[in-house]
Amino acid sequence: MKKQFFKLTAFILALLALAAALTGCGRNVPTDAAVDIGVPGATEPVRVTRAPEGRHTDSPTDEPVTPAPTEAYVNPPAIMSKSGKYVTYDGTNVMRVDDRAYEMCFYLEDVAKQYAGLINDTAKALNGKTKVYSLIIPMAYGIMMPDDVRGKISFYIDMEDCINKTYAEMPDVTTVPVFSTLMMHRNEFIYFRTDHHWTARGAHYAYQEFIKAAGMTPNPLNAYREVSFGGFLGSLYKDSGKDQALLPEETVYAYYPLSPDVKMVIHSANGNEYTYPIVKDVSDYSQSAKYDVFAGEDNPLTVFTNPSVTDGSVLIIVKESFGNAMMAFLCDHYSTVYEIDYRYWKGNIVSFAKEVGASDLLFANNFMMISSSSNVGKVSLIIK
Repeated sequence: MKKQFFKLTAFILALLALAAALTGCGRNVPTDAAVDIGVPGATEPVRVTRAPEGRHTDSPTDEPVTPAPTEAYVNPPAIMSKSGKYVTYDGTNVMRVDDRAYEMCFYLEDVAKQYAGLINDTAKALNGKTKVYSLIIPMAYGIMMPDDVRGKISFYIDMEDCINKTYAEMPDVTTVPVFSTLMMHRNEFIYFRTDHHWTARGAHYAYQEFIKAAGMTPNPLNAYREVSFGGFLGSLYKDSGKDQALLPEETVYAYYPLSPDVKMVIHSANGNEYTYPIVKDVSDYSQSAKYDVFAGEDNPLTVFTNPSVTDGSVLIIVKESFGNAMMAFLCDHYSTVYEIDYRYWKGNIVSFAKEVGASDLLFANNFMMISSSSNVGKVSLIIK
């Protein structure tokens, strides 16, 4: 019975990916256990606050502009596999190349268009009041897949093209392209090997692109005080059946805000409010839970106040768990940041933005989320 369940699950995944193929961005997902493609492998924080002139000077009524990538997307670093093979796991959407696991990705264009339409509707409703941004976060599957394997996977999608298609459906939104930036740094530790999330370094590269799009100057990563926690084995390790080929364990790095007095208050689903550290000591957490170091995990609403920024600026970020790793960087640039997890928050984002006088509203969600009808449906509940 269990074997039949796994076969059925794999069949459903294949149908989803086949639907994606009809959009021109995806193909069917294989269930073979291993494929040989025949290619051999190859200090203390400095107090830095935002000066008033750091704010973007254009008014929210200006036409949105998609900023050009800040780095020339020419000859990104090559990544070659050691084995020339990929392995999939029955009943899952996980694959492995050498010692790195990936969440296999697909793109459903109709669902992504619905997501884009919701964000665009928000920008229209807030025109003249709040500037709206969209940052679609690439997955490791699109950035870290070795070049020799990527070219041989029949169901592989062009993630950058799919993201650009979705951005094209948001004419009233300022889009933040980060794919090329991450590609230029793909030889760095920007995604975990055993987990579906990006690392704080990867999140920092995306933070830089958003802050520049908002007309401010980002802080370099080496300005922050770093802390690390070893022994991490994430979601993909679990989903692989704890494949020993994914060992050794990983280290999670986190960074404290530069502003010394930032306060973070979590508003929980049961209505309680409590102060929580932006960087949590997760030394004693289980191997799979160490990503919780970032900004108190997932909560309906978390509020960051920074007394070092006195211009009254307000950012709202609508996100899922990928956004958690950005929060320690973003809170240095605004007087107040409202972090909303659309999966748990109950409210109307347009009304909320007007109520709190939001300067900027950022939708920062991962690539797989925009093709999930369930998650896009949850976004619609806070917009319609």
